[in-house]
Amino acid sequence: MEIFKENLIWIKDFATIAFYAIGAAVAILTYHRAKATVLQPKRTEVIKIQTQILTDFLSSFNSDGHNLDSSLDYIAVHQVTSF
Repeated sequence: MEIFKENLIWIKDFATIAFYAIGAAVAILTYHRAKATVLQPKRTEVIKIQTQILTDFLSSFNSDGHNLDSSLDYIAVHQVTSF
């Protein structure tokens, strides 16, 4: 127990260094994983194209003063799905 008390500062310093080293390693690995998936330029372009397709699809229902809610026949859809 006496050895533990004499070296308490060294143990604390070692634990602090280990904590920051592990945190830095996790941050670096997380960045590399995010860079390979989320930050990928091709994925951004795909999302832009999908958004444009969805916008074009929804705009086709917004013609002649009608919107998507009034363009769909919810009663007929319910009757078909209730069988």
